[in-house]
Amino acid sequence: GSEALTGAERTALAAFVRGGGGIYLAAEENSGGDFQDLNDGAQALLRNLVDDNLVITGSFATGIIPGDQTFSGVANPGDIRTEPQALTDLDLFGYSQINNAGNANRFMRASFTTRNTGMAWECNDIRNGLTPGFGLGQVAIITDTSWLSRFGNGGERTAMVRNIQTFLERQCPTQNPTTSPTTSPTTSPTTSPTTSP
Repeated sequence: GSEALTGAERTALAAFVRGGGGIYLAAEENSGGDFQDLNDGAQALLRNLVDDNLVITGSFATGIIPGDQTFSGVANPGDIRTEPQALTDLDLFGYSQINNAGNANRFMRASFTTRNTGMAWECNDIRNGLTPGFGLGQVAIITDTSWLSRFGNGGERTAMVRNIQTFLERQCPTQNPTTSPTTSPTTSPTTSPTTSP
């Protein structure tokens, strides 16, 4: 099983993002109920940072289907699907989906459906209370954990990790360098694409 983020941990992570940090979150398909806490923690943090209505739900245990997820016909928040490498697809082993969050921040979806499986928000999307544009950092999520393992295409995985890292280490275009967070996004463990809270 997984362990939910505590309220204090969510508050600290939200403050880190609003102050200029970058975090990668993971969710997972939950057919056996083992990942409910993981999904609930990610959902609660994203509701705090970007959208009160966001929901992480569903269990789509597809097995490996080459090209199962696609980067075509979707948005490109913060150039996450094109920098430093243009991405075409990614294999997920089983996944949940993100609902009620619109499509403007969706960078990946299931190939044959409209399921949102990868989303990213940059500084202008991060809110304080109900008002967006108060953050200096970034947050990204993929609704599967096993894509980082041995499943699927290794080249696709490596490229996705590099793009996530590049996205999370960016500084907001409006950020004043003198107000950068004291913890560098390049050295903080919370910026690692392989780490999920």
